[in-house]
Amino acid sequence: MTAQTAEIMILDGKAFELHTVPLEAYFKLIGWRPSFARGSTANRRGYVARWELFGERLFLTGLFGMSWIVPPHLIGKLAPDPDPFEPKQDHLKSLRLPDLFPHQAPLVFAEWVTERLVVPTGPRLVYVHAGFGSLHATYRTFDVVEGRVRSIRNWNGREWARETDRFWLVDGLCTNHPQTSDRPEQNAERDEVETDNDLRDWRDEDDFFERVDHYDLSQMDALRKPCGQTPIE
Repeated sequence: MTAQTAEIMILDGKAFELHTVPLEAYFKLIGWRPSFARGSTANRRGYVARWELFGERLFLTGLFGMSWIVPPHLIGKLAPDPDPFEPKQDHLKSLRLPDLFPHQAPLVFAEWVTERLVVPTGPRLVYVHAGFGSLHATYRTFDVVEGRVRSIRNWNGREWARETDRFWLVDGLCTNHPQTSDRPEQNAERDEVETDNDLRDWRDEDDFFERVDHYDLSQMDALRKPCGQTPIE
């Protein structure tokens, strides 16, 4: 399996990778998931979601999936895309948060989430060409129950490799990389996901495939910024 594009977690106003896919639990709950006309081995789920914590509560605050196949019963009933891709294609559009949660976006309380969220907070030490298997120097995990954070823990790379039963990384690598013993709070900003301020406007691309790639990158760049709203307490 190819290494997968990570979800996005906003912590203290900054974007980090999230190596968990909490929205998949929602799709299992409702017995349906979106399909996409244009797939990628680097993002088999077809979308990227943005997550934010407000106090102890987890919220889904953003969503993007390229070339979503709009189900027949939703054709003509969806809110306008705030940044639609051109040229348009019949029955295809970008998947956005209001498409799934029209009455809750942009702050969707993730009450269906009961799992551990994994956020790498330090630099990547080893690239693993499968899923979210790469090893980072530090991690932070959030144990969530019905959308509420119950506990938070910081890990160094050595601890996380042992926790996830990847002893080959510990035995063969960690002894050569002493930074895996650094405390996470010392590295908390080193693996922040940076925005691409030099990204060329996708509308300026004449080639269709270059246009698609730049459009996709611009939407990912937008997701790496906080939604700008806060929930009512």
